[in-house]
Amino acid sequence: MNLASRMESGGLPDSIQVTRPVYERLKDEFVFEARGEIEVKGKGGVEAWLLKV
Repeated sequence: MNLASRMESGGLPDSIQVTRPVYERLKDEFVFEARGEIEVKGKGGVEAWLLKV
């Protein structure tokens, strides 16, 4: 839950940002755009993807 909160605070307005585990589970059902590595407080660099709607 802590990572989810920190991902949200570092996200972009009006977008859904996910980490690699979520991307891997949903990549065949939805379209994502790679955002690259973002800095997450207490975690360092985390790979992120944006859900395309």
